[in-house]
Amino acid sequence: MATATPASFTSSPAPSSGQGSDDNYAFQSGADGGADPQGGDNLPAGFYTPETLAAYLGVALSTINSWNSSGYGPPFVKLGNLVRYTYEDVEIWLARQLELSRG
Repeated sequence: MATATPASFTSSPAPSSGQGSDDNYAFQSGADGGADPQGGDNLPAGFYTPETLAAYLGVALSTINSWNSSGYGPPFVKLGNLVRYTYEDVEIWLARQLELSRG
């Protein structure tokens, strides 16, 4: 069984809210052509795993799981028993959270 190259985060452009200069990050899979950090076959381009989403948002994995159960977090898709989030859905959800927090 081959060992997957560790996943990494890199700075990348994302839609600007026009407020502040926060860095934006996007997940990039390992150098072996898209290895899933959870040990699955391949992580499709443009998707977060629960672990990579938790790291991106700076929250615990248990928070992501709780959000999924309660229906609060970003929309997700189930691929068999795997949960995945599209980059686009996460960015839309984050923008909405920003709007709600500003009243």
